[in-house]
Amino acid sequence: MIQLFKNNPLLQGVIIVVIAILLWYPAWINPVVASGLDNGYLLVGLDNFLNSCPLLASIIAFLIVLFEGFLLNAILYRHGMIQNNTLLPMFMYVLAMSASVDSLSFTPMVLVNAVVLGMLYLMLLQGTVPAVSPITIFSLAALVSISVMLYFPSVV
Repeated sequence: MIQLFKNNPLLQGVIIVVIAILLWYPAWINPVVASGLDNGYLLVGLDNFLNSCPLLASIIAFLIVLFEGFLLNAILYRHGMIQNNTLLPMFMYVLAMSASVDSLSFTPMVLVNAVVLGMLYLMLLQGTVPAVSPITIFSLAALVSISVMLYFPSVV
């Protein structure tokens, strides 16, 4: 059984999605809207729309968290930090993002984490080239600016 799980990334992915669905189950039974957060300028319109549809907000947040976990796994694999047949970083990320009931809704940090993963990718990519290009520096600065406009404490 362990060998089957170890050599079958599809089975790993299915198990991670099933566990994530079980962890996010309270968010779909009784969806809540995260309140009291200091949303940035880019989230004002989206936040007003999602406050009227808390179930939709929870589903969107769930899909974003799964995507971010997959993105983290892909970044680590691309840079040779993990084996190609493991989804353990994705599993740990999904567990960490599903740890509390308060995080089971659409919050600015869900989107900021995607931007931070993009910055991580660009920074790790620079380790493979001899000189840093100005385009990469501009891209990193743009991603920092976007993260600030989504959620101001993200730069702290």
